[in-house]
Amino acid sequence: MCCGSSSAIAACSLGVPVPPSIERRWSDGDLCPKLVVFLEVSTHRAVDNQPIPPTFRGGDSSYSLPMHKLRLWVAALAVLASGLPTAAEVLPRATSAEGSVISRKSGEEIRFIDIEGWRSVEVSQDLLAGDILRTNASGSLALLFSDDTQMRMGRNTTLLVKTIGEDSGSELELTSGVVWARAKRGGSGLTVDTPSAAAAIRGTDWTLNVSGNGDTTLSVLEGSVELKNAQGSVTVNQGEGAVASIGQAPRKYILVNLKEREQVLLYSELRGVFAGLPASGLGGPETRAERKRILAKPRVQRSDEDWLALAEAALTHDGRAAAQQALSELRRPLSTHLEARAKLVEAMIAGLEQRYGDASRLFAAALPALPRDRKASAIYGRWFAEALANPDRQIPPPAEGAYADDPTAALMRAAAASHALGPAEAIEILRAAERRFPDDARLPAMRADLAFELDRRDEVREALARAKAIDPDEPAYLLTSARFRTSVSSDLDGALVDLERAAEVAPGNDAVWNELGITQSDRNAIVEADAAHRRAIALNPENAVLHANYARFLMDNDQLAAAKAEIDKAEALDPHSYAVLAAKGRYLLRIGKTEQGEKTLLEASAVNPTYGDSLIGLAIGSYQLGAKEEAAQALDNADRFDPDNPSIPLIRSGIAIDQYRADEAIVEAREALRRRQARGGYYSGYDANRQAASFLGVTLENIGLREWGQYYADRSFDPFKSTSYIDQAASGQLSPFVGEPLSGLDRFPFGATSTSLQMQGLLFDPLAVASEGKRNSLERRSFFEAAIGSALLDSGAGPGWSSDFLLQGTSYSGIPLSYYIQGQISRPEFERENDADDFDGALFELGLRPTLADSVFLFGNNLRQEIGYPGQIWNPAPFNDVGIRDNTIGGAWSHTISDRNVIQAFAVTSDVDTRRQFRVTDFDAGIVYRINERNEDDDIAYGASHLFGIGPLTVRYGAEAAHSQFWISQTATNLSSGGVEDLSEFAGESNATRVYLDGMLEVSQDLQFQGGAYVTRFDGETGIWGPVDPRVGVAWSPIEGHWLRGYYRQDTQFLTNHTLSPVTTVGLAPLQLSLYSSGQTRTAAVRWDAEWSERFFTAVEYQHQRFNGLTLEPEDLMTTFITSDGEIERLNFSANYWVGDGLGVFGSLTLNETKDNTPFWNSDYRVPLVPDYVAQVGLTYVHPSRVAVTVAETFVGPRVGSQYYDEDDNPVAPELEAYKTTDAAISWKSASGHLEFGAQVLNLFDTEIDMAEGLPSPGRTIRATVRARF
Repeated sequence: MCCGSSSAIAACSLGVPVPPSIERRWSDGDLCPKLVVFLEVSTHRAVDNQPIPPTFRGGDSSYSLPMHKLRLWVAALAVLASGLPTAAEVLPRATSAEGSVISRKSGEEIRFIDIEGWRSVEVSQDLLAGDILRTNASGSLALLFSDDTQMRMGRNTTLLVKTIGEDSGSELELTSGVVWARAKRGGSGLTVDTPSAAAAIRGTDWTLNVSGNGDTTLSVLEGSVELKNAQGSVTVNQGEGAVASIGQAPRKYILVNLKEREQVLLYSELRGVFAGLPASGLGGPETRAERKRILAKPRVQRSDEDWLALAEAALTHDGRAAAQQALSELRRPLSTHLEARAKLVEAMIAGLEQRYGDASRLFAAALPALPRDRKASAIYGRWFAEALANPDRQIPPPAEGAYADDPTAALMRAAAASHALGPAEAIEILRAAERRFPDDARLPAMRADLAFELDRRDEVREALARAKAIDPDEPAYLLTSARFRTSVSSDLDGALVDLERAAEVAPGNDAVWNELGITQSDRNAIVEADAAHRRAIALNPENAVLHANYARFLMDNDQLAAAKAEIDKAEALDPHSYAVLAAKGRYLLRIGKTEQGEKTLLEASAVNPTYGDSLIGLAIGSYQLGAKEEAAQALDNADRFDPDNPSIPLIRSGIAIDQYRADEAIVEAREALRRRQARGGYYSGYDANRQAASFLGVTLENIGLREWGQYYADRSFDPFKSTSYIDQAASGQLSPFVGEPLSGLDRFPFGATSTSLQMQGLLFDPLAVASEGKRNSLERRSFFEAAIGSALLDSGAGPGWSSDFLLQGTSYSGIPLSYYIQGQISRPEFERENDADDFDGALFELGLRPTLADSVFLFGNNLRQEIGYPGQIWNPAPFNDVGIRDNTIGGAWSHTISDRNVIQAFAVTSDVDTRRQFRVTDFDAGIVYRINERNEDDDIAYGASHLFGIGPLTVRYGAEAAHSQFWISQTATNLSSGGVEDLSEFAGESNATRVYLDGMLEVSQDLQFQGGAYVTRFDGETGIWGPVDPRVGVAWSPIEGHWLRGYYRQDTQFLTNHTLSPVTTVGLAPLQLSLYSSGQTRTAAVRWDAEWSERFFTAVEYQHQRFNGLTLEPEDLMTTFITSDGEIERLNFSANYWVGDGLGVFGSLTLNETKDNTPFWNSDYRVPLVPDYVAQVGLTYVHPSRVAVTVAETFVGPRVGSQYYDEDDNPVAPELEAYKTTDAAISWKSASGHLEFGAQVLNLFDTEIDMAEGLPSPGRTIRATVRARF
C-alpha cells in the first residue's frame, strides 16, 4: 500500500496495498513507490529516495526461507535492475502498432510475427498482431494497447497478441503465467484465450493465471468477466474468482482477501539501494558519536583514520559531496587496510551516481582487505552493482549464511527479498534478525517502513516504538515515524518535528529533505518546501523521482516553466519511471495538451496500476476530453486503492455539479469533507479542510441554499487561502435600504467591500482571475475562452437590449498569468419620459505569478453611465439627469517570506467626472432654473500590510493613505429668459491616513477570538490622530453543527473602500451604509448557525447599529432625504432545506426597528427606506437535463419614502405601502458549454411599487439572454 501525506504522491510496490490517506508521494529509491493522489483542487511527491526504507533494506543470511520460496528467490534475485537499457534495440514496424512496451525489468523476450527467433524486448517497442512476449523468472512487462487496455505480465509468462481493435473486439492468448489488466469501460471488449477457458472482459480490472497443467484462475478486482469453455460458463463479479480446468466447466468462488489479491504485478526497483549501505561498520549511535568526535577536532589535527571515518559517516549523514571532500583530505598512498576502506566509500559513491560498472570494480578491489564488519556491505554492494550494470545476466546472490553475524547482511537480504518476493517476506527476515541483533534500531525501523507499505498499522506502531526505545535519533526511525504521522494520524506538526530532528542528525540525507518538502507543502509553507526540495536534489541529483516530486510541487504552485525543466532532467535520468511519466502527464494536462497528457498518464498507470496521481490525472484528462465513463472508471480505480482519499469524492463532486447532478454533488462533497476530517490531527478542523468545506458550500448554493453554503465558507476561513476572501466577496454586505424592488433571485448583492476582498484573495492566487466557463476542467490549465452575450429586456415600454463580450484565459508560456477582459453595453427602455439608464463600460483584471513567492494583481475599468430621472408622478422632470465617467486603475503585490508570513502592498488611482443637470424653482420670483453641475474627483490610495502567524495567533497590521482632489462648478440657466449665470466654482483636497492592528487567536477548533484597533487621521486644521476604532469578536461551536458568533466594532469611513485590512470580524460584517468621509458606525451583532441534519439548516442573526454621517442616495434628484444620524435594529431568521432530487427550498424573515436621530428632525420618525420587515421564500430546482429553475416570492413592509419640511416647517415623512413580488428564472446550458440560454421574469404579476414617494418602479420586467462561448 502506499504511504504519503496530503500533498505528496506515493506509490506502492510488489503487491502491497495502498494505505489510506495517501496523496502524492513517491521516491525513486523506495522499494514501495507509494500511491499518488492528486490534491487541492489539488494538491506532489513520491516517497524517500532510498530503496531500503528507512535506512537499509538488506537480508540476514542466517534466515532460511521455505525451499520452494528460496528457489524462486534465488532465480528472481539473479537480476535486480529495472528499466535499464540493454544491448537490444527497438525494431521499427511497418504498420500501425497494436500496442507498445511501457516498462520492463530483465530478461524479457519477444518473437516478432515477421522475424524468426526470440530476442530481447526493449521499452517503447511497438507490437503487432502475431507477436509473442515472454518473461523469465525475474522479469515483468508493462504493456499499453491501442484500445487503451493496460496490462502487466508477471514472471514466467507467455502472451500472444492476436488482434487489438479500438472499435471492434480485441483478442489475446495467455499460454502460461499471470497477467493483470485494466480494460476501458465502454470499450469494444477484450477476450483472453487460455488452454482451459476464454475470459470475455468489458471495462474491468482482473488477473488471470495459467498454471503448468493449463488450469486457469480468474480474479475480478472491479467490474465483471465471463469465463467460459465448451463445458459451461460463469459470470464473475467484483470480489469473486473462478477456476477452469481442461475439459471441465468453470466454477466460481469468493475471494477471501481481495485487498491482497489486488497487489499483483506492481512496480518496484532497487537503483537507490546504495543509499542504504552502511560503510562504517558501526551502529547508528556509534557512527554519530564518531562523527561528532572528529568534527570537534581542528582540521589540521585530523589523521587519515579520522578523515576516512568521517567519509564513512558522511555517506549516511552528510551526503556524498561531504564524503568526497573527506576522501580528498587523505594523504595517499594509504595502508592496505585504509585503502580498502577508502575504496569501499568510493564504490558506494559510484553506486549512488549510477556508475554501476565502476562501483562493481571498486567493491571487488576493496573486499579482500576490508575488516569483517565492512565485508557484508562490500559483497552485497558488488552483487547489486553487477546486477544493475548487467540487467540481462544471471548473477548468483551471496552465499546462503554468509556474514550471519553482521546486521548489514540482514538489512541487505531483506531489501532483496522485498523486491523479489514482497514486503511480507522481508518482514519475516527482519523479525528473525531483530532476535539476533536486539540493539540495532535500523532493523525495527526498516520493518516499520515495510509494514507501513502493507498498511499493517499495529505492526508499524510496535516497530516504531521498538526502534525509538533503542535509538530515538536513528534517522530511519525518524523518517518512517514522520511518514506515519503524516499519513495515518495527520499530525503534520509532529511529523515536522521528527523530520527537522532527522535533518539535524543527518543533514545529508536526501530522503529526509524530500519528505520535509512534502510535509512543508502540505502545511502550505511553500518557501520552506521549495528550499527542502532543492536541498534533496542537490544531495542526490541523479534521482529522477526527486526531480519529479519537485516538478509536481512547482506545478501545484503554477510554476510550470520551472516544472518543465525538472521533468526534462527527470526524463534524461529515467524516462520510463512511473513517477516521471505521471509528472509529465500532469504537466501536459496543465498546458492544455490533454490528449498527449492522457496517453502519458496511461503509460504511467500501466507501469504502476496503483499509482494514484496517474489515475486521478487520467480521470481529469478523460473528463476534459468528454470521456465521462473513462473518467468515472479512473476515479473508481483510485478509490479502490485508497478509499480514504478525499480528493476522489471532491473531483466526483466537481463533475456532478458540472453535469447538473445536484444531489450527487452534495453527497460527494460531504464525503470529501468527511474523509478529510476523519484523518484527525492537522485536518480535524474546518480551516485545514478549506477546499472540501468551501466546495460543499458551492454545491449547496447550486440549489439556492446560500446561507448554508456561506456557513461552510465561513467555518473554513483561513487567512492564508485565496478562496476564504473570494467566498466572502461573493457573499457581499447587506444593505438595509430598499428602493428598487428586491428580487428573490439575487438575495446577496455584492457590497462596497467586495472589491477589497477580491483583491486580497487574488493576491494569494492571482491565476484565479480566470476560470473556464464552458465546463469544469477539474484543475487549472492553460486555456483561452471568448464569450459573447446578448439580452432583450422589456419592462412595458418596448424591448431594450444589452450586449457584452468576455475574453479570458490562462497562459504558462513565460510568466504564469491569467487575464479577464469584459465589455458591456446596455440600452434599456422605460415607460416614463426621461427615464434612462444607459451604460457602456469595460474592465480588465490581470493576475501574475512571476515567482514561487510573489504574486501580482492588476486591475482597471473605464465606464460611462447616463441616468435620466423622470421626476415624481405629479412633478415630471424632463431634463434631470446624471452622467458619470469613471477611469480606475490599480495594482497589488504579495510576497511570501516564509510559512504564514506574507507582506502585501497596493495602489489605486481613479478619475471620476460627474455631470448633473436638474431644475430648481424660485417660488418667490416664479422662475424655474436649470442647474448644470460639473464635479471632477482625482483620488489615489495606497497601503501595505504584514500578515503573519505564530502558533495559534494570526496577526495583520498595516498602514494606508488616501489623497483626494476635487473641483466643482455650477451654472444656472433661466428657462424663461435663457440667461446663464455662473453660480460657483471651487476646488479642494483632502488627505487621510489609517493604521491598524488585528489579531485572531484560535484557542481550539471550536473557539476563536478576534480583536483589533484602527486609528485614522484626517488632515484638517489640526491633523490629530483619531478616532480609534476598536473591534472584538468571538466564535464558538458548543456542539458539532452549531456555531455561535458575536462581535462589537466601530468603523470610521475612510476616503476609499480599497484596503488590505480585515473586512470581517469572525466572518461577519456590519450592514453596509453609505457614509460621508469620517462618518461612523458602531455595531454589535450575534449570529447562530445551526445544521440540524444533512437536510436542514437555520441561521439567526441580530444586529444593532448606530450611525452618523449617512449620505442616502435618492432614487430621483427630485426626492430628498435628510437623515444623517440614526440607529437600526435588525433581526433575521433564515432556513434552508435540501429536499432532494435537485430541489432546494429557502426562506428568510427580517424584522427592522429604526430610529432617526438627525438633529432638528423628529426622532419619532424611522430611518427612510428601511422597511419594517422583509421576507423571502423560494425554491431552486436543478435537473440533469442541464436546466435550472428558481422561483421566489418577496414581501417588503412599509417604509419611509421621503423627508421634507412642510409650509409650516414641520417635518414630514410619508410612508410607502407594503408590497410583494414574484420572480422566476430558468436557464439551460449545452453539454459542451458553448451555448447558454436564460430567461427571467421580475415582478411577475406586475405589482405597483413605489421606490420613493411619487417614484414608481418599472412593472413586470422580462429578460431573455443568450451566451455563446468559443
